[in-house]
Amino acid sequence: PHPTDLIGQVRRALKPGGVWYLADIASAHGVRANLAENPAAATMLAFSTCLCMACAMSTPDGEGLGTLGFSIPVAKRMLGEAGFTDIEVVSEADNTRWYVVVAPAE
Repeated sequence: PHPTDLIGQVRRALKPGGVWYLADIASAHGVRANLAENPAAATMLAFSTCLCMACAMSTPDGEGLGTLGFSIPVAKRMLGEAGFTDIEVVSEADNTRWYVVVAPAE
């Protein structure tokens, strides 16, 4: 329920210049865009409603991103807030988006 905590933990665990290969579902920004661009989006949103959101909101402070909530703008915002500055989408295939995230040199 706390993806921000996970991102922060990875940031603290990486050495300066360390690399995190991050994969997530390739989603668009917003429900309508997902439904228009992804033929599997309706199924993913159903799973999101029944499983992901239920887990994410199981605590009062859960973040509730859902299955398709980690779009590029959201990912870059959350990673940037954790201190990452070098964030690049390197691949999108088979409904998976791969990021290369590099910890800043200190």
